[in-house]
Amino acid sequence: MLCFCLEKLHNKDIKSMKKYLLPLSVPMALAIGVSAAEDSEWSHSLSLGLNFSRGNTESTQFNTDYDGVRETEHSKLALDASIYFGEENDEKTSDAYSFGAQYNRTISERAYWLVDISYDVDNIADLDYRLQVGPGLGYSVIQSEKANLDLEAGLGYQSQQYNNLESTDAMAWNAAEKWSYQLNESAKVWQGLELSGDVSEGDDYLLGAEIGVETKIAGSFNLKAVLEDQYSNIPAPGKKKNDIRLTTTLVYNF
Repeated sequence: MLCFCLEKLHNKDIKSMKKYLLPLSVPMALAIGVSAAEDSEWSHSLSLGLNFSRGNTESTQFNTDYDGVRETEHSKLALDASIYFGEENDEKTSDAYSFGAQYNRTISERAYWLVDISYDVDNIADLDYRLQVGPGLGYSVIQSEKANLDLEAGLGYQSQQYNNLESTDAMAWNAAEKWSYQLNESAKVWQGLELSGDVSEGDDYLLGAEIGVETKIAGSFNLKAVLEDQYSNIPAPGKKKNDIRLTTTLVYNF
């Protein structure tokens, strides 16, 4: 069935997707490199979603994401990457990718310091790039076998450029809230909020929110559904402030 579906995809669809493989491979390669250099255990997950139609309407929707986590007694390294591509009747409906990394180091039983970096591109929103990097502090409000709630805040550097506009560089603040709950051995839910902005421009801020659920279906395979909302108070000229995305993907854990 999968082979039949792939044969139906146009060659240009496959070629369009290939350019996104590099950002997806960066954190995966980093995880493999760190594992080889250190005696450590990683947990990885790779998700894939694909929808297409041919006939009166020709559309292709493709999304994939990677997550890698390495935890020790006093530290945690998390890597992530995502790709979203969509096209309907030869017109792109989504064209974005991102990757990031965060390193946490414990200060006490619940407090930790962190360094975070992220890189985002969204061609539909005319975002050529947005780079954010900086240190911060975090605190685990809830820390149990089933539930976790972390609060984080920090200051750092932000550089971004919208299509046909000059790039901007500024000191930026950020705050985040991350909650997760293990429903049972096979299912979990999570929710997160992240707010960041230019220190010198009070009305120039970004808000990201997501809620998701993941459940085991067989062996190393899970099914995941995620609802995301990305809000930019000062978007590119002519673009909307809000972007909402709902994705369902097949997840492979390794």
